[in-house]
Amino acid sequence: MTRNEDAAKKFDEQMVPPFRQRILGRKLFSKTYVLETGKSEVSYDKITEMGPAGISFGFDPTVVPADSIKVTPTVLKVPTIWQKFTVPLDRLEAFMSQGEDLRLEGMRSAFQTVALLEDDLLINGWSADGSTYDISGLYQAAGTTEATSSVTSTFGNMIVKTRLALAALEAYNAAEYDFNLLLAPGNYYEVMGSINATYGTVGEAPIVKQQLANLTGNPGNVGIYKCSDLSANTGLLVPIDPMGEVLDLVIERDLRTTPKAELYAGLEDPTFVLAEKLVPRIKKPYGICTLIGL
Repeated sequence: MTRNEDAAKKFDEQMVPPFRQRILGRKLFSKTYVLETGKSEVSYDKITEMGPAGISFGFDPTVVPADSIKVTPTVLKVPTIWQKFTVPLDRLEAFMSQGEDLRLEGMRSAFQTVALLEDDLLINGWSADGSTYDISGLYQAAGTTEATSSVTSTFGNMIVKTRLALAALEAYNAAEYDFNLLLAPGNYYEVMGSINATYGTVGEAPIVKQQLANLTGNPGNVGIYKCSDLSANTGLLVPIDPMGEVLDLVIERDLRTTPKAELYAGLEDPTFVLAEKLVPRIKKPYGICTLIGL
């Protein structure tokens, strides 16, 4: 292993675990799909549910009308998220030859910029031209919306809003999951600090979490998260979907650091590239619900 390869491995060992803890987007995907190395796109079907099943006496399959599986073939390109950085040569030489600790402040900054951009991709999506979304994140792809005005500054409104959002999902037969709730920062702090003024001890957030545990009834399975990628007074309900029926995360290359080739005579600061290739895949858009009017 060369000097720069050894350094890159150390970067990943020390930086990837805290990177995983800080990012929000990946927490919302219970299932990942690992793409074959070298592939730059993935094909899948967006699904629309059939109409209701039937029940009758004297069933005759030859005359009963047939529904069809309603799918929209979709091709999704997988982008690369990257950051390029250099490490001062004297620090790297001291690390390699004398065993001195390599100062990692610059690497922390590199990992942080990638983390911010990954969250933005997974939650909001990405537009190459700044207007048309080439990749839709969870908020842009959501096919269900709850728009009733329920400002979070008033105790009880988030409880009502959650109930209405679950009812909207129920209308699409898409409510049979536990859900995570994402809120814009201002709304998050209002909900987490909301206490019933009459009793003084009844918090709103635990009641909302109980509602979000729609399938299991266990509020420990769900989360209410602050999301700076959401605009003020908006939120998002995302199903906890371990089977990947509604959404999954497609990964072609997980996050890792790659060094440039060793430099002749070692006269320049070595350069590294931190990169990953992934994309959110939304199969049933109506299973995700945007919240506005908070």
